[in-house]
Amino acid sequence: MDYQQVTITGDSIEMPDPLLVWHIAPTADGYMTIYNSAAGQYAAGNGTKNMLVLTGTLNNYAKWTPSGTSAYEFVNLGNKNAGQNSNLRKNESYGFSCYSVQTGGALTLFKASAGTVFYCTGTCNHENTVAVEAVAATCTATGFTAGVYCEECENYISGHQMVDMLPHAWDEGRVILEATFEDQGEMEYTCGTCGKREISFFDKPLAALEGTSMTLGDSLAVAFVFDITKLEEDGAVASITKSYADGRADVTVEIPQEAWKVFSGNLYYFAFEGVAAKEMCDSLSVAVFNAYGTQITEPYTDTIQAYAMRMLEMDETLANEELRTLYVDMLIYGAAAQVQFGYGTEQLADAMLSQEQRAYATGTCTTENNLVEGPGRTATTMTLKSHITLDFIFSNAVAFATDSIEGYANRMADRIPAMVEAIVKFGTSAYNYFH
Repeated sequence: MDYQQVTITGDSIEMPDPLLVWHIAPTADGYMTIYNSAAGQYAAGNGTKNMLVLTGTLNNYAKWTPSGTSAYEFVNLGNKNAGQNSNLRKNESYGFSCYSVQTGGALTLFKASAGTVFYCTGTCNHENTVAVEAVAATCTATGFTAGVYCEECENYISGHQMVDMLPHAWDEGRVILEATFEDQGEMEYTCGTCGKREISFFDKPLAALEGTSMTLGDSLAVAFVFDITKLEEDGAVASITKSYADGRADVTVEIPQEAWKVFSGNLYYFAFEGVAAKEMCDSLSVAVFNAYGTQITEPYTDTIQAYAMRMLEMDETLANEELRTLYVDMLIYGAAAQVQFGYGTEQLADAMLSQEQRAYATGTCTTENNLVEGPGRTATTMTLKSHITLDFIFSNAVAFATDSIEGYANRMADRIPAMVEAIVKFGTSAYNYFH
């Protein structure tokens, strides 16, 4: 829109063109507007620093706040919210400036680049007003409170406060695409009020292992149980990582699905074998990966100590005297091995046993030295790792001898009494349970 060039004579301007008359009026929410009723346009910011534009919409960019610096300086609300200054003030270096004239406290807007002056009258007296009803907010549009509208300056002089939109009334949603371990699924939600639909994406939850088991054969083995119906296809791999209390590097074993063994029905297990007695507190971390290498199970970590303590709290174990004795003797044996070898002694395997549980332990055991000497036998030694091994040392190739762990323990009772007692009691309780 082209504006006329006008000349200010002293402090007044005579018979201005209506397109040059701008009304300054307060809004209901405490701001000011600068409005030209002939053109139906507000003076407004546009989000750009120190730029003034015209708009027919009463929004934040059409609202101004009088500054404390000068009675005739205004700060644009929309630009302020956008982090860009756009002030009307007496400074011709900006695109638009404003300064005071003495005629009725009016304001003159000056566009320095074009040499155009815009004249603004003083505040409207609001002599022609109408009551405006409230507009209810919905989930698709904001509402407004009731207000009073001035038809002279075309501003609301009271009320007409914005009411936030209502939230959508989403239903519980329906799955329109099932998730897999490789691809996200899709869920569609519908608003019961306006019918709007939205799509959200979700991951397939990681599967859970069914639990831990333990085997006591010629060595300690920890088995982990998994329901194979949770696999989307064959070709899975179980990964078990064992940590060590003495700072050795972790060891990871990978067990392909075809090597898993049936536990019961759809339940299969895979095991980490060869855990030494002193390692009952070392953690074993397990994950199952599908054929594409994607982890499909939740993180799962366990120890022999934790497993044994859980079993000791089960009613089934408490009802079986031989089984509860076996678990208690096993933990005491593990702690004795830790002390004997100085391994992870800050957390002993039997540390969590209560006095009541310790009462389940095997009582006094007697041993016999059942060594049968033969010609050429020099000594017998015992190695405690994942297996208990007896080694015979002979001085010639035709020597022979008969010995046992019991006999060896009997002879070593004075040298390593705690270790010997733990081995004998654990062996006794294992024999009683399995026989």
